[in-house]
Amino acid sequence: MSFDSSIQNNYDETDYLIVPEDGKLDKAADRRYSHGFNFKVGKKTIFCCAGPKIQPKAPWICRCCPFDVYPLVMLLCICFLTFGSYWVFDTPGAIQTQLTNWFQSDGKSYTNLDNLLLYSVYSIPNIFLAFFGGYIIDRITGVRIGGLVFCGLVMLGELIFCFGITLRVYPLALLGRFVFGLGGETLTVCQNTYTARWFEGETLALAFGLVVSFSRIGSSVNFLVTPYLASNVPVAVWVGCCMTFVSFAFCLIAGGLDWYGEKKGRIVKVEGEEPPKLTHVRYFPASAWILFFICFFFYIAVLTFYTVASQIMQFSGNKLYGAEVASMFIAIPNFVSIFASPFFGYLVDKLGRALWWLASASILLMLAHVLFLCNANSWTTISPVILMIWLGFAYAMGAASLWPILSHIIPKKMLGTAYGTMTSVQNLGLALAPQLLGFIQDSYTDPYNPLRYTMPIFFFVFCALISFILCCVLMYVDLKVTAGRLNCLPGEKKLWEELPNFGEHATETDDLADQGVPIEVDTQASESPYSAVGDEEETVFVNVDINREKSLS
Repeated sequence: MSFDSSIQNNYDETDYLIVPEDGKLDKAADRRYSHGFNFKVGKKTIFCCAGPKIQPKAPWICRCCPFDVYPLVMLLCICFLTFGSYWVFDTPGAIQTQLTNWFQSDGKSYTNLDNLLLYSVYSIPNIFLAFFGGYIIDRITGVRIGGLVFCGLVMLGELIFCFGITLRVYPLALLGRFVFGLGGETLTVCQNTYTARWFEGETLALAFGLVVSFSRIGSSVNFLVTPYLASNVPVAVWVGCCMTFVSFAFCLIAGGLDWYGEKKGRIVKVEGEEPPKLTHVRYFPASAWILFFICFFFYIAVLTFYTVASQIMQFSGNKLYGAEVASMFIAIPNFVSIFASPFFGYLVDKLGRALWWLASASILLMLAHVLFLCNANSWTTISPVILMIWLGFAYAMGAASLWPILSHIIPKKMLGTAYGTMTSVQNLGLALAPQLLGFIQDSYTDPYNPLRYTMPIFFFVFCALISFILCCVLMYVDLKVTAGRLNCLPGEKKLWEELPNFGEHATETDDLADQGVPIEVDTQASESPYSAVGDEEETVFVNVDINREKSLS
């Protein structure tokens, strides 16, 4: 057996050789490893790759730049994908008082339940659509076409909503929010898939932190700007509509950059894999489902709180605030997360222990709501600014640690479906919680009755507590089932990723064994999160002892 002499001294016995089934390796895959060589088995010459993985070079946008800015430009486009949708999502909460006056000035009613229904009708279709949208992204359209479709639905829905508000036709506004919901959350699935597709390893949590924080800029600016524009309600909602057009433009650019990056080898397109199926969801491990329900309770305690926080600060406690000031307070957590999410993402990447960070975020969130409860009952008078900053840090810490964990549980080819499932579970909570809170609040007719505001806060404390308990359960499951991989240190994570069966594909070894090639075969069951989800056959990996191979040549 003979090797290319140029690489014989460039590897050691710890390197793994991945042997392709057909003896060939496409150029894109070749770039993923540091060495390539040929060896002969009888009359057959088989090309293999060896050595640690290396990041393929991206096409450079500007060759005069001292570093490659291509991934950074792609990250900027990913961040802007949901900028418009986050802006318009919280419009009903930011200008609820103005919307009420706008409809009542024409002799039409607009109740608290009507306002919360605008949130629920957005979330109800996403209980199912975000899941199927993730499957569509994985199986049918791909992330580029899927992004354009769902971003287009966001634009269309907001257009309908704006016409409904302008004409004071509440059912038309409700229809617009429904159409907006058909694309809004699935667009977030596209965003998460793009992020996991372009960033991995030590940059993944930081990238997710930046994406989450930038998306929230839209929501934060909305809470600051829209109430001041709402002296003319139609102008306020149409400005938000313009933001959805900005997001669509960046979606087009992101699709082009992703296509060109894949063409040039920046993204390795895996050929020959069985496409994902909906039935593969049943193979999601228990750790994934626990993570889904952590997301369910954590986001209720954050996002649903925004829908009622303005009224809590206007009508409860020792000090009452006006509608515009209360809306400014609601913007604080999102502004905090703009800076805190990348910071916590960096810490999660560098320090590890992602589940500890997630559990700590749940505790901080619970304590923030306990202090809001004390304010609402007039037991204390803590400035909402302090509480909202606290809430922002808790939210940023949770988001930066929560979303990247899923990419370490589910194989890449199923990430779209996995993130879609996670978003569906999240939207189940965001659809049910506002209706429950609307029913609770409307049962107390006196707007200054403390129970109208303390009962919802009790609910948020309960949700944050359940999130913390589930984090503890996930830590236990991770320790017992996956040897602590989800909560490991950065150095330990590198060792996991360098394993030959970390996301790699099965290879046939019968021909090599028949020829007497000394190989070591590792197998694992298909239910493992490292293997292709739902494959019926075993996943086989080939480790070749380099020194023994040399002795045979």
